[in-house]
Amino acid sequence: MIITFGWWAIPALITAVSLSWALFTPMKPSGDYGFDIMPLFRFGAAVIGSLLAWLVWALIF
Repeated sequence: MIITFGWWAIPALITAVSLSWALFTPMKPSGDYGFDIMPLFRFGAAVIGSLLAWLVWALIF
């Protein structure tokens, strides 16, 4: 029980790293009149990666 109890830390670490990557990556200045949409894509990729990590964890344990 002690060994398997700590396995939740791996998807939690993946979640923390991916969300910090999405939130703390600086925006590049855009020269057009629109806004930069890349932070939305990064956040979506971070959320999908986090959900996949938790799904794998749930299916294994």
